[in-house]
Amino acid sequence: MLRQKQFVKKTKSGKVLKVVKEHYLRDDIWCSVETCKTCEHTEPVLSATPGVNKLFPLPHYIVPDTNIFMNQIDVMEKPQITNVIVLQTVLEEIKHLSLPIHKRVRDMISNKEKRFYVFSNEHHRETFVEKLKDESPNDRNDRAIRVAIKWYGKHIQHFNPKVGTVMMTDDVANRDKGTADGLQTVSVRRYIEALDNTELMDIISGTKGLDDGHQTIYDEHLSPAHLSNGIKSGKYYQGKLGISSYNYLEGFIFTKIDGVDHIILIVGHQNLNRGVDGDIVAVELLPKSEWRIAPTGVVVDEEEEKEEEESLKAEQKAAAANDDDTPMTSPSESTHGSKLDTPQPCGKIVGIIRRNWRQYCGFIDRKSVHTPAGSSAPANVLFYAMETKIPKIKFRTRQAHSLMGQRIIIAVDSWPKTSRYPIGHFVRTLGDAGDKSTETEVLLLEHDVPFHEFSRQVLSLLPEEGENWVVKPEHFIGREDLRSLNICSIDPPGCSDIDDALHVAPLPNGNYQVGVHIAD
Repeated sequence: MLRQKQFVKKTKSGKVLKVVKEHYLRDDIWCSVETCKTCEHTEPVLSATPGVNKLFPLPHYIVPDTNIFMNQIDVMEKPQITNVIVLQTVLEEIKHLSLPIHKRVRDMISNKEKRFYVFSNEHHRETFVEKLKDESPNDRNDRAIRVAIKWYGKHIQHFNPKVGTVMMTDDVANRDKGTADGLQTVSVRRYIEALDNTELMDIISGTKGLDDGHQTIYDEHLSPAHLSNGIKSGKYYQGKLGISSYNYLEGFIFTKIDGVDHIILIVGHQNLNRGVDGDIVAVELLPKSEWRIAPTGVVVDEEEEKEEEESLKAEQKAAAANDDDTPMTSPSESTHGSKLDTPQPCGKIVGIIRRNWRQYCGFIDRKSVHTPAGSSAPANVLFYAMETKIPKIKFRTRQAHSLMGQRIIIAVDSWPKTSRYPIGHFVRTLGDAGDKSTETEVLLLEHDVPFHEFSRQVLSLLPEEGENWVVKPEHFIGREDLRSLNICSIDPPGCSDIDDALHVAPLPNGNYQVGVHIAD
């Protein structure tokens, strides 16, 4: 079935062009469920017996919307989440919003054990939907997701009425519309709670119970439009925020002021205004009377430490998620020493243009844990990143005591103006602090060195004999036999991959033959 969309557009040169786009709709896009007799798939992806939980006692396939992947990608990557239908609508939205997350989703799709199947609903005759008049692109995509899930549910009923589909979304309005259409809907938090898995509960991204109440601690960030206009007019300066390795409350950006290269210092909680090392920020210059000599001492903010400790204790006693909102002391009161005598331009961050958040390795601050040992109640704790440029991160966990003394990974989700610290969620445990393999993994992760184990799909290409593999006569075919030469390895003792070797052999004319053997 062929659909056409025609429209006219004006080019930069002023010409008017007629554009015709063709959209082909098909009826031979398969469901990829193992027991389906209607579809002619040869290698089905979805299991005939998907998982169950307390909320949905019957086997079901999970169909997430875009925001689930965007905000809860760490949950979706866990091995407990399998048999997932990834709609084309969702995959295209993810690609438009975030290429790194799109790659992670693609990796899950490639992992056969996860059983993630991409259903091309935008090209299926019965699941494609036209955009309605005055309907926003987001509303159209939400409707397309619901239509595809409804089709899947009806299709599966023909061959297995005991298996269904569940729409997973944190959008309340979308859930309500799905329920009205007769779909099974659920939020990611409710679904994970029904699995009774403490680790998965900690991984759920969200700010519930983590901010410091309704009192504003930081100034509101300006809108993107306001920032763009301010940068163009010269009122604000754009740059990449760098944080001192010795003082996480001292930052700076490189920029031009009146055409001359300058460093703008940004010192203190309020002036940094929730900026994190590596963020692209917009900075407003402070009055010259507030410029200062570049501080170089390490900040020791004992007042803040006491306030936060008392705040966390109060949370556990009152079972409420409210921190003490007492303003923090100025960093200038606890910084010492200087290298320059001339005051430097100082500024204040007024907006974040692009975040540079990533997953951080580190450990729990023991002083922030106040729940009794063995308690499984959720508690707010603080996390120290191994990267000293990163501020403490607050996250909520049910396993605070078991995580103490461990190296763990935390991902940052948000930093609202009502929270003293950025808010994150637990990703996974690396191992005991001080353990050689654990600390090695921390170094590799912090420096973004890929080291993950090979997938089963890759390992399946190796000989089945494994370490018992021996050279057979058929392996000599097409190879040059150099075993008569004295070849020596130049790799260090104990290395597992001997791939660099040399040999030297005298020739009849008195010259020497030098051989370099590199297995690349």
